[in-house]
Amino acid sequence: MALAPFTRLTKFSQDGYESLTPSEICLVVHGIPSLREGSFACSVQSEDISLTPTGVKHLTDLRIRFRCVESQNQAEILQQLVKCIAGSSQLRRLELVATGRKPKVLGGDLVLNHILPVHGETLQKLKIPNLHPSNGVLKRTILRCKQLRALWLGISQNMKAQLPILLAASTSLEKIRIYAKGKWDLIYVEALFHQTCQSLSVFKVCATSGYQRRKSVWKSQWEYDSLLKQPVRKVLGPTAIQYP
Repeated sequence: MALAPFTRLTKFSQDGYESLTPSEICLVVHGIPSLREGSFACSVQSEDISLTPTGVKHLTDLRIRFRCVESQNQAEILQQLVKCIAGSSQLRRLELVATGRKPKVLGGDLVLNHILPVHGETLQKLKIPNLHPSNGVLKRTILRCKQLRALWLGISQNMKAQLPILLAASTSLEKIRIYAKGKWDLIYVEALFHQTCQSLSVFKVCATSGYQRRKSVWKSQWEYDSLLKQPVRKVLGPTAIQYP
Protein backbone atom coordinates (compact mmCIF):
# COMPACT_ATOMS: atom_id res chain seq x y z
CA MET A 1 0.00 0.00 0.00
CA ALA A 2 2.90 2.35 0.77
CA LEU A 3 4.30 1.88 -2.76
CA ALA A 4 0.97 2.20 -4.58
CA PRO A 5 1.36 5.90 -5.62
CA PHE A 6 4.86 5.40 -7.04
CA THR A 7 5.49 5.55 -10.80
CA ARG A 8 9.16 4.52 -10.65
CA LEU A 9 10.91 1.76 -8.71
CA THR A 10 14.55 0.65 -8.82
CA LYS A 11 15.30 -2.51 -6.84
CA PHE A 12 19.11 -2.42 -6.94
CA SER A 13 21.40 -2.06 -3.92
CA GLN A 14 24.30 0.37 -3.74
CA ASP A 15 26.99 -2.35 -3.57
CA GLY A 16 25.70 -4.42 -6.47
CA TYR A 17 22.21 -5.76 -6.44
CA GLU A 18 19.77 -7.67 -4.29
CA SER A 19 18.13 -10.39 -6.31
CA LEU A 20 14.45 -11.19 -6.15
CA THR A 21 12.77 -14.30 -7.51
CA PRO A 22 10.38 -13.86 -10.46
CA SER A 23 7.42 -14.42 -8.11
CA GLU A 24 8.66 -11.74 -5.70
CA ILE A 25 9.06 -9.22 -8.53
CA CYS A 26 5.51 -9.86 -9.73
CA LEU A 27 4.24 -9.45 -6.17
CA VAL A 28 6.01 -6.09 -5.77
CA VAL A 29 4.80 -4.76 -9.13
CA HIS A 30 1.25 -5.92 -8.43
CA GLY A 31 1.16 -3.46 -5.52
CA ILE A 32 2.13 -0.49 -7.71
CA PRO A 33 -0.66 -0.11 -10.30
CA SER A 34 0.65 3.30 -11.43
CA LEU A 35 4.18 2.00 -12.17
CA ARG A 36 5.72 3.41 -15.36
CA GLU A 37 9.42 2.61 -14.88
CA GLY A 38 10.75 -0.50 -13.15
CA SER A 39 14.29 -1.85 -12.64
CA PHE A 40 14.81 -5.21 -10.95
CA ALA A 41 17.57 -7.68 -10.14
CA CYS A 42 16.34 -11.22 -10.64
CA SER A 43 17.71 -14.65 -9.80
CA VAL A 44 16.46 -16.94 -12.56
CA GLN A 45 16.54 -20.24 -10.74
CA SER A 46 12.95 -21.23 -10.12
CA GLU A 47 11.40 -24.01 -12.17
CA ASP A 48 7.98 -22.52 -11.46
CA ILE A 49 6.90 -20.51 -14.51
CA SER A 50 3.28 -20.09 -13.39
CA LEU A 51 3.58 -16.41 -12.45
CA THR A 52 0.64 -14.19 -11.60
CA PRO A 53 0.04 -11.21 -13.97
CA THR A 54 0.55 -7.89 -12.24
CA GLY A 55 -2.24 -5.95 -13.96
CA VAL A 56 0.03 -2.92 -14.54
CA LYS A 57 -1.18 -1.01 -17.61
CA HIS A 58 1.07 2.03 -17.89
CA LEU A 59 4.58 0.53 -17.84
CA THR A 60 6.91 2.07 -20.44
CA ASP A 61 10.39 1.20 -19.13
CA LEU A 62 11.44 -2.23 -17.84
CA ARG A 63 14.98 -3.25 -16.87
CA ILE A 64 15.83 -6.69 -15.55
CA ARG A 65 19.32 -7.73 -14.54
CA PHE A 66 19.24 -11.47 -14.18
CA ARG A 67 21.59 -14.05 -12.76
CA CYS A 68 21.48 -17.52 -14.26
CA VAL A 69 21.55 -20.31 -11.72
CA GLU A 70 21.31 -23.89 -12.97
CA SER A 71 17.87 -24.30 -14.45
CA GLN A 72 16.44 -25.87 -17.58
CA ASN A 73 13.79 -23.23 -18.25
CA GLN A 74 15.63 -19.91 -17.89
CA ALA A 75 14.57 -18.40 -21.22
CA GLU A 76 10.99 -19.52 -20.59
CA ILE A 77 11.04 -17.98 -17.10
CA LEU A 78 12.26 -14.64 -18.55
CA GLN A 79 9.54 -14.76 -21.20
CA GLN A 80 6.88 -15.35 -18.54
CA LEU A 81 8.35 -12.65 -16.32
CA VAL A 82 8.14 -10.00 -19.05
CA LYS A 83 4.64 -11.18 -19.92
CA CYS A 84 3.41 -10.99 -16.31
CA ILE A 85 5.07 -7.66 -15.46
CA ALA A 86 4.41 -5.71 -18.63
CA GLY A 87 1.21 -7.39 -19.81
CA SER A 88 -0.01 -5.43 -22.81
CA SER A 89 1.66 -2.17 -21.73
CA GLN A 90 3.16 -0.03 -24.44
CA LEU A 91 6.82 -0.58 -23.59
CA ARG A 92 9.27 1.93 -25.01
CA ARG A 93 12.44 0.54 -23.41
CA LEU A 94 13.20 -3.04 -22.47
CA GLU A 95 16.50 -4.32 -21.06
CA LEU A 96 17.22 -7.97 -20.24
CA VAL A 97 20.88 -8.19 -19.24
CA ALA A 98 22.71 -11.06 -17.53
CA THR A 99 25.19 -10.25 -14.76
CA GLY A 100 28.27 -11.98 -13.38
CA ARG A 101 31.86 -12.49 -14.51
CA LYS A 102 30.85 -14.99 -17.17
CA PRO A 103 27.21 -14.23 -17.97
CA LYS A 104 25.39 -17.09 -19.62
CA VAL A 105 24.13 -16.85 -23.20
CA LEU A 106 20.54 -17.97 -23.73
CA GLY A 107 18.46 -18.49 -26.83
CA GLY A 108 16.50 -15.32 -27.50
CA ASP A 109 13.81 -16.59 -29.88
CA LEU A 110 11.35 -17.61 -27.16
CA VAL A 111 11.48 -14.21 -25.46
CA LEU A 112 11.43 -12.18 -28.67
CA ASN A 113 8.53 -14.16 -30.13
CA HIS A 114 6.47 -12.91 -27.19
CA ILE A 115 7.82 -9.34 -27.19
CA LEU A 116 7.38 -8.60 -30.90
CA PRO A 117 3.60 -9.00 -31.30
CA VAL A 118 2.86 -7.36 -27.93
CA HIS A 119 5.39 -4.54 -27.63
CA GLY A 120 7.06 -4.32 -31.04
CA GLU A 121 5.05 -1.37 -32.34
CA THR A 122 6.13 0.92 -29.45
CA LEU A 123 9.66 -0.28 -28.60
CA GLN A 124 12.33 2.39 -29.03
CA LYS A 125 15.20 0.77 -27.13
CA LEU A 126 15.95 -2.96 -26.81
CA LYS A 127 18.90 -4.41 -24.89
CA ILE A 128 19.26 -8.19 -25.06
CA PRO A 129 23.04 -8.85 -25.22
CA ASN A 130 22.71 -12.29 -23.59
CA LEU A 131 19.64 -13.48 -25.51
CA HIS A 132 20.96 -14.50 -28.93
CA PRO A 133 18.23 -14.64 -31.60
CA SER A 134 18.19 -16.67 -34.79
CA ASN A 135 18.48 -14.96 -38.17
CA GLY A 136 14.76 -15.20 -38.84
CA VAL A 137 13.73 -13.75 -35.48
CA LEU A 138 16.22 -10.88 -35.76
CA LYS A 139 14.80 -10.03 -39.19
CA ARG A 140 11.25 -10.04 -37.77
CA THR A 141 12.46 -7.80 -34.94
CA ILE A 142 13.75 -5.21 -37.40
CA LEU A 143 10.57 -5.37 -39.50
CA ARG A 144 8.17 -5.25 -36.55
CA CYS A 145 9.85 -2.57 -34.42
CA LYS A 146 9.31 0.48 -36.62
CA GLN A 147 10.29 2.94 -33.86
CA LEU A 148 13.40 1.07 -32.66
CA ARG A 149 16.27 3.54 -32.27
CA ALA A 150 18.79 1.68 -30.08
CA LEU A 151 19.60 -2.04 -30.20
CA TRP A 152 22.03 -4.00 -28.01
CA LEU A 153 22.41 -7.48 -29.40
CA GLY A 154 24.49 -10.60 -28.84
CA ILE A 155 25.21 -12.71 -31.91
CA SER A 156 27.11 -15.89 -32.70
CA GLN A 157 30.17 -15.71 -34.97
CA ASN A 158 28.43 -17.45 -37.88
CA MET A 159 25.76 -14.73 -37.87
CA LYS A 160 28.26 -11.94 -38.60
CA ALA A 161 28.17 -12.35 -42.39
CA GLN A 162 24.37 -12.05 -42.48
CA LEU A 163 24.09 -9.11 -40.08
CA PRO A 164 24.14 -6.26 -42.67
CA ILE A 165 21.37 -7.99 -44.65
CA LEU A 166 19.30 -8.64 -41.53
CA LEU A 167 19.54 -4.99 -40.44
CA ALA A 168 18.94 -3.59 -43.92
CA ALA A 169 15.17 -3.32 -43.46
CA SER A 170 15.45 -0.88 -40.56
CA THR A 171 14.08 2.62 -41.03
CA SER A 172 14.68 4.01 -37.53
CA LEU A 173 17.87 2.63 -35.94
CA GLU A 174 20.32 5.25 -34.68
CA LYS A 175 22.64 3.22 -32.42
CA ILE A 176 23.65 -0.44 -32.51
CA ARG A 177 25.85 -2.29 -30.04
CA ILE A 178 26.95 -5.84 -30.85
CA TYR A 179 28.39 -8.37 -28.40
CA ALA A 180 30.38 -10.99 -30.30
CA LYS A 181 33.75 -12.65 -30.71
CA GLY A 182 36.14 -12.05 -33.57
CA LYS A 183 37.62 -9.05 -35.40
CA TRP A 184 35.60 -6.28 -37.03
CA ASP A 185 37.21 -4.08 -39.67
CA LEU A 186 36.33 -0.80 -41.34
CA ILE A 187 35.38 -2.43 -44.66
CA TYR A 188 32.76 -4.59 -42.97
CA VAL A 189 31.34 -1.69 -40.95
CA GLU A 190 31.19 0.61 -43.98
CA ALA A 191 29.17 -2.04 -45.83
CA LEU A 192 26.86 -2.34 -42.83
CA PHE A 193 26.32 1.43 -42.65
CA HIS A 194 25.51 1.61 -46.35
CA GLN A 195 23.00 -1.24 -46.16
CA THR A 196 21.11 0.01 -43.11
CA CYS A 197 18.95 3.09 -42.75
CA GLN A 198 20.23 6.62 -43.14
CA SER A 199 19.51 7.39 -39.47
CA LEU A 200 22.20 4.97 -38.16
CA SER A 201 25.02 7.06 -36.68
CA VAL A 202 26.83 4.85 -34.12
CA PHE A 203 27.95 1.22 -34.35
CA LYS A 204 29.76 -0.37 -31.40
CA VAL A 205 31.24 -3.83 -30.98
CA CYS A 206 32.13 -5.34 -27.62
CA ALA A 207 34.40 -8.25 -28.51
CA THR A 208 36.03 -10.79 -26.24
CA SER A 209 39.51 -12.10 -27.02
CA GLY A 210 41.14 -14.25 -24.35
CA TYR A 211 41.23 -12.24 -21.16
CA GLN A 212 40.84 -8.90 -22.94
CA ARG A 213 37.61 -7.20 -23.85
CA ARG A 214 37.69 -4.56 -26.55
CA LYS A 215 35.05 -2.02 -27.43
CA SER A 216 35.34 -0.55 -30.92
CA VAL A 217 33.25 2.42 -31.97
CA TRP A 218 32.44 3.60 -35.50
CA LYS A 219 30.41 6.69 -36.31
CA SER A 220 28.94 7.95 -39.55
CA GLN A 221 28.05 11.42 -40.70
CA TRP A 222 26.60 12.89 -43.85
CA GLU A 223 28.72 15.37 -45.81
CA TYR A 224 27.99 17.25 -49.01
CA ASP A 225 30.16 16.13 -51.93
CA SER A 226 30.73 19.08 -54.27
CA LEU A 227 31.74 16.81 -57.14
CA LEU A 228 28.75 14.50 -56.89
CA LYS A 229 26.56 17.42 -55.82
CA GLN A 230 24.81 15.32 -53.23
CA PRO A 231 25.22 14.20 -49.60
CA VAL A 232 27.51 11.19 -49.07
CA ARG A 233 27.96 9.04 -46.00
CA LYS A 234 31.36 9.09 -44.32
CA VAL A 235 32.33 6.45 -41.75
CA LEU A 236 34.76 7.46 -39.00
CA GLY A 237 36.62 5.04 -36.77
CA PRO A 238 37.25 2.81 -35.19
CA THR A 239 37.93 4.22 -31.76
CA ALA A 240 39.07 1.28 -29.63
CA ILE A 241 38.94 0.97 -25.84
CA GLN A 242 40.39 -1.91 -23.83
CA TYR A 243 38.62 -2.67 -20.57
CA PRO A 244 38.81 -5.50 -18.01
